[in-house]
Amino acid sequence: MSGFTDAHVEDLARQLEDHPDFRVLRRAPPLPPMPTDMTNLARGVVVDVETTGLDPRTDAIIQIAILPFAYAQPKVIDIDAYDRFSVRG
Repeated sequence: MSGFTDAHVEDLARQLEDHPDFRVLRRAPPLPPMPTDMTNLARGVVVDVETTGLDPRTDAIIQIAILPFAYAQPKVIDIDAYDRFSVRG
């Protein structure tokens, strides 16, 4: 998007949001890195898989998101992210 400033792009997004036929999605902010000292912390993983259907013989996985996180009872301390998108060709 050469030639566009962040302010200009944000202004265009606001104009689209004002129109009833459009919805603007924004990129999620980057997550902080996982803690380097995992003492007294546990790790967990959330996995989300998007497919083209429910039949594994004919349908494909098109997106997978993996969210590892660190937590100390009872509070989640940190979340990391992995996300890939595939177009079936």
